[in-house]
Amino acid sequence: MNQTDLVELLLECPSMKDAETRQAIMNQLPPHIHDVIETSRNPKGQVLNIVNACMNFEDGMSKLIEQIRFFYGKMISFQTLVRRINQEKSENTERQWQPIGGSLMQDRPIIIISLLALLILFIGIAKAATLNPEEPEVAQLVEQAKQAIDNGEFEQADKRLSAAKSLAANGKLKMTQLAYREAGEYYERAANLLPAGNDEALVLYLNRAGVAFSHAGLYDQAKPLYERALAIREKVFGKEHPDVAESLNNLAALHEAQGNYDQAKPLYERALAIREKVFSKEHPDVALSLNNLASLHNSQGNYDQAKSLYERSLAIREKVFGKEHPSVATSVRHINPLF
Repeated sequence: MNQTDLVELLLECPSMKDAETRQAIMNQLPPHIHDVIETSRNPKGQVLNIVNACMNFEDGMSKLIEQIRFFYGKMISFQTLVRRINQEKSENTERQWQPIGGSLMQDRPIIIISLLALLILFIGIAKAATLNPEEPEVAQLVEQAKQAIDNGEFEQADKRLSAAKSLAANGKLKMTQLAYREAGEYYERAANLLPAGNDEALVLYLNRAGVAFSHAGLYDQAKPLYERALAIREKVFGKEHPDVAESLNNLAALHEAQGNYDQAKPLYERALAIREKVFSKEHPDVALSLNNLASLHNSQGNYDQAKSLYERSLAIREKVFGKEHPSVATSVRHINPLF
């Protein structure tokens, strides 16, 4: 399959065929992609320009998929099919992004297959089957789409997602009522009900369940939820991502609340190291990690170490927010008893 085939497929989608909607999709792409898309009055030429621009960036095709998916509003069907595809491909088969040219199937990772899955769902299997059935991955994709539709998996996934959202809404209500145990139970049920392929919502529900159970003092119930959220984020984003740092922080705070300081410390330190590497050493999230680590040292009676970390946190917050910001006052309040 080449770029021309992909452009023809995209032009079958109403959101790309319609000039206004196509422009809206372009406008929602990140500036580093949007700004290099060349203008063409010809619809086919414009779509080709969009594809070319997106393929020049590692995140380009994924961003394009997000926008097309948004305008269609069929995310669950898409995710269900992509899950089936991902199950068939090991991580070792994914290849690095290559310059423009060559076969899309040979030179691009699974994100291209995911885009094809999205297009098949919305333009129909019959149309997709005419593209190039000799390519094994295209033929396999079409067959998987047929099987998923025949098995009613999309409808089941939609129902499960709706039920999970309802449970999560109940969890949110219980949190406002300070009914933490019930809130945690609702969020945990929501997480367990989600269909595969909803990692973002899954992590959200797991973390909220963990927070609720922690507030209720049910640390043994919170811990496996935080650990599960951490494992998902490490798998999806890698071990040096800001979301991983957040999960590490949650787990560390749980250990600290239980008095397990030796277990909390390396988690706080790892979260700090990630944030310093990703954001720079003068970012508000770095200040937060410094503050958390300082609090731990303070609880252990290591007052000199706590004071040094609190002072670093305070210096960052004063520089970023100004001396009148509430977070600065919080840092000052932590430091004063140590003098």
